[in-house]
Amino acid sequence: MKIKILIAPALGIIIVSLLIWWVYPAYTNGVDGVKEKYAELQKQTEITNGLANRLDNIQKLIVDINSDTAKRDVIFGYIPQNKEDEKIIENLNSLAAKNNMAVLNISVSEVKNNGVSVSGNASDTSDPSTLSAKAGSAQVASKVVPSKLLANFSVFGTYDNAKTLLDNLYKMRMFNKVATLEMKTLKNEDQSLSGNLQITMSLEFDYLPDNYKLSDNDLSNAVFSSAKFDKSIADKIISTKNVDVNNVVQGEVGKNNPFLPQ
Repeated sequence: MKIKILIAPALGIIIVSLLIWWVYPAYTNGVDGVKEKYAELQKQTEITNGLANRLDNIQKLIVDINSDTAKRDVIFGYIPQNKEDEKIIENLNSLAAKNNMAVLNISVSEVKNNGVSVSGNASDTSDPSTLSAKAGSAQVASKVVPSKLLANFSVFGTYDNAKTLLDNLYKMRMFNKVATLEMKTLKNEDQSLSGNLQITMSLEFDYLPDNYKLSDNDLSNAVFSSAKFDKSIADKIISTKNVDVNNVVQGEVGKNNPFLPQ
C-alpha cells in the first residue's frame, strides 16, 4: 500500500524531470527551439506578405501613371529622358529674342555622374513591409540621380529686359537652377557707360536616362508602399514652369544675324 502511495509522487517527479531536461529545451532554448523557429517563421511570413504587397503595388503604379497622361507628360517633360541640348539652345535663343536681348554665346555640356547614388539605410526594418527578401541583412536603398546639363548663356541688353528675361528663365520647362550669374555694365567706345548690361550665367538642366533598373534593395523604397503616385508635383510644375518656347524667332523676312533682336 505504501509503495502505491509513493508511486504517484515519483511519477510526477520523473515527468517534471523529463519536461525540464528534454521537452522544455526542445521547445525553447533561446536559439533554435520550436518557439524560436515558430517566431522566425512568422517573421518570414510577414516579410513575404510585405514583399508581395509591394510587388502588387508596382503593377498598380504603372497603371496609375499611365492613366493620367496629362500629368505624366508634365512630369516627364520637366525631367525628359533625353539630353535635348539642341532644344535647350533653341529655347534660350528664342527666349532672349522675345525679351529683346542679344545673344553673345550659348553652349551646352554634360556634367558627368553615374546616374545612381547610394544613400543611407532603408526605412524602419521593424516594419516587415519595408524589408527586402534578404531578411536580417543591412538594407540600403538606392536613389536615382538625374544627369545634368550645364548651359553657358551670355546676353546683353537693357536692365528692364534683363529682369524680364531672368523672370521668364526661372519659369522655363526643364530648367533647374542658375549655377552662376554675373552682370556688368557695358561701355561705349568713348569709355562712357552705356545703357546695356552684359549677363553671363551658367544654367543647370536635368534629364533622366531610361536605363535604370530596379534592384532587390529598391523594394524598401517608400514609394512602393502605396498603389498611387502623389502627382501633386505636376500641379506645382504647371503653376511655376509656364513659359514654353520651342522655336527660334527668325522673323518673316529673316535677318543677317538671328541672334540679334529686331
